[in-house]
Amino acid sequence: MMDNVTGELPATSFERNAQAGESSGQPAYAVRASWTRSVFGMPLTLGAAGYYSRQNWVFNNHVDGWAGMTDWSVPLTKRVSLTGEFYRGRAIGGLGGGVGRSVLFSGDPNPYAQLQPVNSVGG
Repeated sequence: MMDNVTGELPATSFERNAQAGESSGQPAYAVRASWTRSVFGMPLTLGAAGYYSRQNWVFNNHVDGWAGMTDWSVPLTKRVSLTGEFYRGRAIGGLGGGVGRSVLFSGDPNPYAQLQPVNSVGG
């Protein structure tokens, strides 16, 4: 369980209002599993992870944020290894995906504005 953050800046610096993730009334959920084995005296690790968050934006616009992730560390020799990670997700601005934005509005947030979750891929 995690704090359900969306990456949005607060409206003012003087008062703290709940953001869309906190307004949903439930935490974000994350899980990671990995497998490790020793190769050349160094760890060979393969991992996979998942993330889910329910977000309640203005005017009852609900968005499901999610991410699927994988990571690896592969030893090539006794002193050199190749490491990396990859993710694919939607509405994960609070985790740094989508350059810190979780959703985009078609205009000023109002009852008629369209809300689009931001898709992101990276590693």
